[in-house]
Order: sequence, then C-alpha cells, then structure tokens
Amino acid sequence: ITVDAHGLQCMCVDRATLMQKLQLAEPQLDLAVESIYLRLMAETLPVANLAPATITAGHRLLQRKQSIYAAAAAMGTAGLLWTGYNLWNLQDATQETADAARRTATVQQQYKEITQTFPAAPTTSDNLIKAVDIYQKVVKSARSPKPFMALVSRALEASPEIFLQDISWHYSMDRPETGAGAARPAAAPATTPGTQGLRQSGIVSGEIRPFQGDYRTAIESVNRVAERLSRDPAVADVKVIKLPLNVNSELALSGNTRDAAEQSGIADFKIAVILKGGI
Repeated sequence: ITVDAHGLQCMCVDRATLMQKLQLAEPQLDLAVESIYLRLMAETLPVANLAPATITAGHRLLQRKQSIYAAAAAMGTAGLLWTGYNLWNLQDATQETADAARRTATVQQQYKEITQTFPAAPTTSDNLIKAVDIYQKVVKSARSPKPFMALVSRALEASPEIFLQDISWHYSMDRPETGAGAARPAAAPATTPGTQGLRQSGIVSGEIRPFQGDYRTAIESVNRVAERLSRDPAVADVKVIKLPLNVNSELALSGNTRDAAEQSGIADFKIAVILKGGI
C-alpha cells in the first residue's frame, strides 16, 4: 500500500483476487478495464466526488426537480383522497336527506288518513288558541294561600292563648266582606300584567282560651296580634272587625246578666287582612 502526497490511498490487488472479488471470468476481465470501474461505482457509492461543481450542477438541479415532482404528486394524491372522502360524505348526507323526506311524507300521509276519522272540532282553531292563551294567563296570575297562612301563623305564634277557628282567603279585586268598619285597602302598587288590582285578602277568626271574663286582657291580646300582622312587609292593611266585647258607641246596649254569665267563657274575634298587590 502506498500513499502519495495528494491524500490518495492506493491498493495493489493481483489478478486472481480481483476476479474473485468481482466474480468475473478471466475473459471478461480482459474485455475492458473501464467496465471494472463502472461496476464498482454502480455497486457502492463513492466516498468523495472529485468532479467540479460546474459539472455536477445539472445533476443537483435534476434531483431538486425530482423532489418537487414527488412532493407535488403526494399533494395531488392527498387532494384526490380528500375530494373522494367529501364526495362520499355528500352522497351519504344526500341519501339520509332523501330518506328523511320519504319518512316525513309517509307520516304526514298517515296523519292525514287518521285525522279524517276524527269527529268535527267543537270550535275553530282560533278559539282553541285563545283558550290556551287565557289558560296560560290564569296560570301566571294564580296565587296560593300559603303566604297568607304563613304570615297569620307568624302573628299567632307569640300568643298561645289565641286559638284559630277559621281563615277565609280570597284572591280577587273585591275586599273581604267585613261589614261595618271594614278594612280599606291602601293604594295598589304596580303589579304584573294580567293581575292589575288583584290581591290576597282574608278574615282570621279565633277565640281566647281560657277566658275568665277579663275583656280588657282579651282585647289587648287581639290588638297585639293585629299589630304583628300590620308590621309584616307583605300586608297592606289590617282591621279588627270583631272584638270579644263590642265597644262601638253607635250600638244599643241590650241583654241581661244571665246571658252574660252564660257567655263569659267565650271571647271570639275577627281580623280582616289585606295583602299588597303582586304577592
């Protein structure tokens, strides 16, 4: 092995070794020496290319063109695949739309056939729509007596001597029937549409137990309940319309001591309560 000054490494190989490595017959070896170099270049990539850049520029340009062509072909293939996928989805959606249209037409035809056997409607569709609208307004304007009963319960809770007998509850524009000295409602606040002027009201009836004839204490107890009711934020007005002892100066006095003795154990009362509008 010899190495010259240009960094080239040379190896001397005899004829027999060359034929063995290349697997060539002796006549083929003598055919042309250039064929040996061409075969070696075809089998293995040379370590270095000693050709100048001006010679290999065309080859590099060819490689770049081939890379661009390959990328374009890949992109074209991907575009074709995506287009095919979209076409398949479009066809599937079109088929589903057609199936849905057929089912809808079938159901409509069945409904038409069934409705032909129905009896005639008692009224027009406009009247039915109006009835539904009125029903919805009634539902929106409906009220429960629970708030009224809850505030009465809170007022009576601190007076264990008072026994509740009856509660009459109303939700209307009319005041409760209270007779002389009836409760007069305050000015109605703004209410929701459809409930203008409507309010909850009622009369609370009860008695004092046990009652030993002490009317002053009984009247004070009833007045305390009425005061608690009037302090509730939901109450518009409260009026005691009946006391255990009627103190109205306009009434004539009548009766006898025997009747008073028999009724000394009863001290009943009535209180009219009107709630604010919109409650």
